[in-house]
Amino acid sequence: MMNTLEAAKLGQSHAERRFVLDALSAGLRADGRRPLDSRRVRLHFARAHAQSSCEVQLGRSRVRCVCSGEVAAPRPGRPTEGSIAFKTTMSPMASAAFSSMSARDLASHPVAVAIGTVVERAVRDSRTVDVETLCIISGSRVWSLSLDLQVRAWLWWEETDREKEKGCCEASFASLTLPRRLNTNAKAP
Repeated sequence: MMNTLEAAKLGQSHAERRFVLDALSAGLRADGRRPLDSRRVRLHFARAHAQSSCEVQLGRSRVRCVCSGEVAAPRPGRPTEGSIAFKTTMSPMASAAFSSMSARDLASHPVAVAIGTVVERAVRDSRTVDVETLCIISGSRVWSLSLDLQVRAWLWWEETDREKEKGCCEASFASLTLPRRLNTNAKAP
């Protein structure tokens, strides 16, 4: 059980804490759902030249992931594999706590780092993208994918860390399903 001082450190007033406890005792969540009801998920897709994006709305929280690709040289020691890079940032609009931070601080915020680690592990472990299929010319040219994840709206009292991670993973996987590989003409060296 959290005391008033701990609640104040998290930004909760005594009235907010009382409201949440009363709702829980009545078998409701703060947004009116029952304990086992899931939050409504909305997906918005977009596709442009060599990139795709997906915005996931989970309740009032929003996450956007943009997947883009470019032709690059393969990494040393992996001549037949493309690559996937991950970047996670917190939008200044996500929370008042982020509004005064610089772009560098938003990308290195502990929440952004933790979410980025979970998403990267989920994408790599699921093997959604076979990095060998990203090879154009062995040892010379491969596709390099970049997943840029931005948490746009985040209501800390609405969701648990698992729900935030779920929304971020959904956006990442959805944006990976949309890109079209562009036709490339390349001559072997």
